[in-house]
Amino acid sequence: MTALESAFTESDKYAQPAAVMDALEPSVVWNLANAHVADKVAPSLTTTALADNHGVDYFGDATSYSIATVSASGNEFGSFNDRSAGGGTTLIKVKDGVATLGW
Repeated sequence: MTALESAFTESDKYAQPAAVMDALEPSVVWNLANAHVADKVAPSLTTTALADNHGVDYFGDATSYSIATVSASGNEFGSFNDRSAGGGTTLIKVKDGVATLGW
């Protein structure tokens, strides 16, 4: 999340190609998704990136970004970060196929 916030500081947008993210945080394997990987309205995550491999799936647009990964236990963790007025950070966990807000 820090790398995406840093990218925004440099370019005023959260939409960043993986090459930019690699340069900012080379220890992470950045997998750019075609759409948000976290849904805060109907809590869910869309990810195949493995934390054991330092992988994350991510997506960003002008005012928000989402990021998610699969832990070694098979549980999924992610967040949706809305930086527009009234927005905020929503944490989402999927354990045993059940999505809940918060970690």
